[in-house]
Amino acid sequence: MRVRRVAAVVAAAAIVPLVASALSGCDTKVGTAGVVSGERISEETVSSYVTPKAQSVQLNNGQTIAARSFVLQTLVNARVAEEVLAANGITPTDQQIAAAQQAALGQANEDQLVQALAARGFAPSFEPVYLRAVALSQLLATVPGITDQQGLQNALSKANVTVDVNPRYGTWDSTQLALNSDLASNLPPYLKASSGSPSPTATPTG
Repeated sequence: MRVRRVAAVVAAAAIVPLVASALSGCDTKVGTAGVVSGERISEETVSSYVTPKAQSVQLNNGQTIAARSFVLQTLVNARVAEEVLAANGITPTDQQIAAAQQAALGQANEDQLVQALAARGFAPSFEPVYLRAVALSQLLATVPGITDQQGLQNALSKANVTVDVNPRYGTWDSTQLALNSDLASNLPPYLKASSGSPSPTATPTG
C-alpha cells in the first residue's frame, strides 16, 4: 500500500463526477462560497478544510484547480449526488458507501489518504468529507438512465438541481461539470458522452 497511490486519488477530480445544473448567474451574499438548490455553502466552511500551505491540484489534462475550489467542488458534488439519488428514491446504505469508499482507495487506507491530503495542505477534517463525496458520486451510476453524460444531465433536470458559485471561484459549467475547467477527458467512462478508453489518472502538482 503506497501513499503515492492515494495521492493520485486525492488529485483526481476524475474520480468525483462534478455534477450540477446550468448557472443563471450568482448573486450569493457575502460569505457564501456556493449554493446548491438553495442550500448555502459558506466561505467559512471552505476555509475550515484548507491550511495556509494548501496547494493547487493539477488535473490530467494539464489544468490546475486551486485548493479552495477543489474543496468547493467536493462539497457541491456531495450535495448534488445526494439530491439526484434521493430524487430517484435511492438512499445509499452505510455498507454501500463504505464499499464505494474502499473502491476509491484501492489497496490504501484512510490514514494514508489523510497523510496525502495533509501533504497537499488540506486539513485532516477534509478527508472524510472528500471520501464521502467520492463514494456518493460513484453511486450515481446506480441511478437508472445514468450511463453517459446526457443521462446525467437528464437526472439533474429531473431532480431540479441548481448550483450557483461565488464569482471568486469563477462559474459552474454544467456541460463540462466543473468550475472553469474542461474536464470532459477526466470524466469516468460511464459519464462520457461516447465510449472510449478509460479516463487517465490525474497527478498532483509539485
